[in-house]
Amino acid sequence: MRLRSPRSVAAVNRVASVGVAGPGPPEEQYQIHPLDMKIFLSICLFVALLGLACSARLRREEKKKFTTQYDNVDLDVILKNPRLLKGYLDCLVRDGNCTPDGKELKDSLADALANDCDKCSEKQKAGSDKVIKHLIANQPEDWKDVEKKFDPEGAYRKRHNL
Repeated sequence: MRLRSPRSVAAVNRVASVGVAGPGPPEEQYQIHPLDMKIFLSICLFVALLGLACSARLRREEKKKFTTQYDNVDLDVILKNPRLLKGYLDCLVRDGNCTPDGKELKDSLADALANDCDKCSEKQKAGSDKVIKHLIANQPEDWKDVEKKFDPEGAYRKRHNL
């Protein structure tokens, strides 16, 4: 290992300090002008507020959609099983006991029928059309009960020419 002389170390330090901090007395080398600090803080505040606004908007948009938690429920099994279908209809129309997915459906059905399922996922739209067509074709009295409770104006029927 080669040792440097104190004179060469001092020269390196002098070059390094001039290159980093610039010339001038040490007390002036690192001072920040108050106006520069205000501009910097204003920009930081603006960026932070912009981030908050964007995240709040994303959360609101996420809340606008119905949950997809129950999208994998096999509707064919329910539609082919009179006991299961009666349980769901009792939950929806006759205030019977509800399964968790039945309660979720009950809470969102009026909105879905009134607004053409605009908060539904594609799978939910296809499933709701399937169930409604089944009820209209095979159990018209039950469909009338659902319609009376959740779509008394008949908005769904008018939109789909039923």
